[in-house]
Amino acid sequence: MPYLRKKEPIPEFVVEYGRTQQIRKKSIQLTKWRCHLAFNRRCEELNFIPPSLRIKDPVKNPFSCKVIKDTQMKLLRCRTQGCYSHIRILSKTIKELIFLTSQVVPPQRMYEMVTHITSEVLSLKTEITTKHHKKLKHWARKYKCPKLNPRNITSAIMNLSNATLSLDEEILLAKGMKYRTVQKPDPIRIISGIESAITRLNLQERNIIRNKVTNLIVSPPNLPLYNPHERKLLQYLSNKKEIVITQADKGGQTVILNRSDYNSKMLKILEDRTAFHPISESDKKSAYKSFKKELKKMNTDHKISDDELKEFLSNLSSPHNEPYIYGLPKTHKPETPLRPIVAFFSSPTAPLSRFIANFLKPFLQLQNDPFPISNTQTFIGEVLKIKPESDRIMVSFDVQALYPSLPHPLIISDTIELLQEQHIDTDVIQKSHN
Repeated sequence: MPYLRKKEPIPEFVVEYGRTQQIRKKSIQLTKWRCHLAFNRRCEELNFIPPSLRIKDPVKNPFSCKVIKDTQMKLLRCRTQGCYSHIRILSKTIKELIFLTSQVVPPQRMYEMVTHITSEVLSLKTEITTKHHKKLKHWARKYKCPKLNPRNITSAIMNLSNATLSLDEEILLAKGMKYRTVQKPDPIRIISGIESAITRLNLQERNIIRNKVTNLIVSPPNLPLYNPHERKLLQYLSNKKEIVITQADKGGQTVILNRSDYNSKMLKILEDRTAFHPISESDKKSAYKSFKKELKKMNTDHKISDDELKEFLSNLSSPHNEPYIYGLPKTHKPETPLRPIVAFFSSPTAPLSRFIANFLKPFLQLQNDPFPISNTQTFIGEVLKIKPESDRIMVSFDVQALYPSLPHPLIISDTIELLQEQHIDTDVIQKSHN
């Protein structure tokens, strides 16, 4: 193998029995082959040919260039398959040696031997992975391949936890929180699900849907390729309960935090009684009950239709439909505080909130706002129109916890005043406010 390590003293309990030394040697070989497999898979994913497999083109025309490239990729795949075969043989040999050794070695000695070999193997894996990382960095500069540049990885993720991530895990997390691997489509499962869903339609509509589904199965959309290695990495990362993987508040970075730090920061936010306060289960049930009663009364008075009533009560059907809170780390600020986000889409009042927002939107547009800033592009356009004097500066004020600090009575009274100006009945709002 290409990596030679310094000879370290072998413990007595490893030399004491003949097979234990064989287990140690085979384990080291297995670790090296696994590291080479990960390295070759990484090159294969990036469609990059290592210098040792590059072939000089003697003809130098477009056709020969394509042939040479295909040949190089086949050589890389053959090298990957060779790693798989070596790993398979070594794994089988090690299992047989461990079984035979356990028949003659005392359990305590066996435990010490396995512990020592495991620690040695882990240090070797770290050393080889670091060398591979340096190789990729060198090749990125030499062959001008930005995909291999580790700086793209370090700028896309921020590891604030105590966990050490492998190169494959960093590459996967650098793709962002919205990246997903696509499973292989199962045509039988898709067709059976579609057929059970269209049984009540007429024959013409069923044939139209069947035709569209067939076209999607034959010519699927341009989705990421199925990658079982990435799915295993995602499963492994999701099972790490000691860390939290989330998205940064700004910039789109993937941030890794210790779960203990994340929980302590979230508890500190929830302890702020100006924005949040605890409620009992009985208070929650009584609030849901009065909410349901008020909606039914409005339906009886013909103020809302049956369809609207059904929509407003849709989230009350399941007891698990409740809002939840999570935090996004502000990596651009010292000590990385969390920005609390309350997800209300599963709240019982979410359909009513959407209805009220759509109802109030036309009235808000009627207001003569002298500063109609709706997004960043509008703000930049307005600022470019201003020509300040030389002794003027622009100051930006940041409000801490803006939305939780807004007083609800003031918002309701302003809303009632806005609707009264448009001659809208506000008796229901005033009753609920009182």
